[in-house]
Amino acid sequence: MKDKIAEDIDQIDMSELKLPSFAIYKNPTDYPGKSVARLFEGEKPTNVVIIKKNVRELHTLFRHRTRMTFLPKLPGDPENLVGVWM
Repeated sequence: MKDKIAEDIDQIDMSELKLPSFAIYKNPTDYPGKSVARLFEGEKPTNVVIIKKNVRELHTLFRHRTRMTFLPKLPGDPENLVGVWM
């Protein structure tokens, strides 16, 4: 399934999702050298992503444009996972 790349959070329709969240990845294998926010529905990843140059840009986007809360990664999470905005 090909990813749908959004430039901004406002381009993503989450109205039908019951529990949307965004996993923040630094330097993922599918987007090397980038930082990616992948939309999840509950525990299931979707094909919707926001790609930025660094994690700071993603944090700024979510901090100022949403009411979501950031949860840092837990032991056992993937190495390139920074955390999750819920």
